[in-house]
Amino acid sequence: MGATTGQFVFDVTETTKITDAGKPAIFAEGWEPVFIYTGLETLAVLCFRHKDGQMASWYLDEAFDRRGGSVGELHGELRLQLTVRAGRLFDGLWRKIMLTPVPPPLDEREKGFFQLPEATRRDLLDLYLNSFDAATTFKPVDSFDPNRAESEIVDLGNSRILMRARHLHTLFNPGLLQDQLPNFLQTGAMSLPSPSDGSPMPSCHAVAMHGVIHAYRCVEPETQTVMFVMAGEIFFRPIALFVPDGRLCVALDLNPIRGQMPELFREFFARIMQHGDLLAGYFAEPNIKPVHVWRGITAMHIGHVLWNDISGISQMMRRVPPDVLPTFRLFDAAMHPEMYGPLDVIFPELEGKIDRDPRSFQDGVPDFYRNRECPVRSSAMTVPRDVRERISAMLKPMSGSSPAAQCQQARKAGIPVILFGLRVENRTAVNLEAFCEALVDQLSASLGRCILVVDGHNSRPGDPDNFIWSHGELSAKTRPIDYERTLTEHMRDHSAGTRVTVIDTIGLPISESLACGQQAQALVAIWGAGLAKYRWVNNIPGLIVTNHHNLSQLGDLHLYDSPLAMELPTPVRFIDDSLVHDEPDAPLMVPLGPDFIPSICNFSIDEAGAMATVHAVLADLGLTDH
Repeated sequence: MGATTGQFVFDVTETTKITDAGKPAIFAEGWEPVFIYTGLETLAVLCFRHKDGQMASWYLDEAFDRRGGSVGELHGELRLQLTVRAGRLFDGLWRKIMLTPVPPPLDEREKGFFQLPEATRRDLLDLYLNSFDAATTFKPVDSFDPNRAESEIVDLGNSRILMRARHLHTLFNPGLLQDQLPNFLQTGAMSLPSPSDGSPMPSCHAVAMHGVIHAYRCVEPETQTVMFVMAGEIFFRPIALFVPDGRLCVALDLNPIRGQMPELFREFFARIMQHGDLLAGYFAEPNIKPVHVWRGITAMHIGHVLWNDISGISQMMRRVPPDVLPTFRLFDAAMHPEMYGPLDVIFPELEGKIDRDPRSFQDGVPDFYRNRECPVRSSAMTVPRDVRERISAMLKPMSGSSPAAQCQQARKAGIPVILFGLRVENRTAVNLEAFCEALVDQLSASLGRCILVVDGHNSRPGDPDNFIWSHGELSAKTRPIDYERTLTEHMRDHSAGTRVTVIDTIGLPISESLACGQQAQALVAIWGAGLAKYRWVNNIPGLIVTNHHNLSQLGDLHLYDSPLAMELPTPVRFIDDSLVHDEPDAPLMVPLGPDFIPSICNFSIDEAGAMATVHAVLADLGLTDH
């Protein structure tokens, strides 16, 4: 055989006789056999490494003759026996890691398995999971009826557990995790209520399912049943409870977890397949350190990052002393996810606590387990004045002649500054060019001399060619930022002969848009995520335009002016719904799928009525000269 590196792992040497159809095996150029794993008994697994670092496998019989390069090439008795042997191994891992309150160490067979390439381990897991009904049982909290005692007793197969509706409602309190985060930082664990009797379940370990969903592990005290509280969403909160013994998922609303992870049992098993060798020791370790995770670039949104994440940090800092603040790990750091400025500049209290990691979140997951860390997220649903003031204090023009510098000079000279929040991708005027012309004409008539700042898509800090995309923008035939630039040039041309000076921040960093907004006295904006800049940071009063559906039915229409969403908002007026008419057949630059979505429908607008409203808003703000 070869040198032994473990009870079930052997190095391949020159003396190892490997054949293919009875003849000496010939290996492709660049590939070298490195070890053989014999923990599956019936078949051995020969692992190769390419000179570029890739790995691959062959399945060998007892005589080390090749029988296939993947599970799909195995048939009949060989495939059946491999299914049985792989099943025994996976069943043992599931019992140890997912069902045992304090997992014991892995044995040599299990340790050897995790030396196999991940693709091979995944191949074997699929073989195993496809051999039986691996469905997850989903139950809504409403199915646990306190008036029917038997409905609150859950059969997990190997045991039964009591789940009471009132305790489940406590567990799914949206603010639970945010309320428990200070406890975690100061005492080393969260305290989550048992679904059986409400007694505390300490929790300090998490399985990172992906960048925005973590599963916090806890043990029900009376029955010693392992459970996972699934947390996610834009406001980081409990969304489901998963009980591995019984493959049971309970939630107030099953749609979010079913929509993202319909095969939850398989999802957890996939994490065992990937990192089981690390998870066993991780779950057995009582001393775990919380690490604040900043979402990767794929989850960043110009609004949510401010509303939920940055505001959440502010909330957390008001609840805990500075000396217990955790490390903040920013994934995808090379993509500049700190859109509103470096976190340790917004929050100087975080100096020395920011770990900017160029890797993706998924690439960084193993380090949580190796380093005995638990990923956490602070989150909020209200932008506090503190955040607005902290970001505003950082702002300054990019240069002495930049748009923000021109706005500063205009204000010093007593010239009004108006900010126009442009939106082109969808949920915008069908004749946007005419609307833009009319706005220039109205400002000329109402104000005479003024600065009109046109704002749209921004670039990421320090990376002028890396633009912050709109949701779904990759499907657009024309880049929204290109059309924004075209419209801006048209407005600039149209303003010739007036005293309206059109400048723009399109393609510039958010900081320049905000520095202009800091000088703006009035806002005209088409409803969308850009209002995060104009309202949550700059708090500019003015007029918001959107379609008829949104004015009458959109649940979060007042996201950018309600005291529930932002502290001390200045007043805004919405366009009267009689002045807009939705155009369901109008094409969208960014359609977001084949189905009609009323909230992003484009609309026609009564320009005369809209411009009369613009004048009224300017007059209310004391800006008109007649």
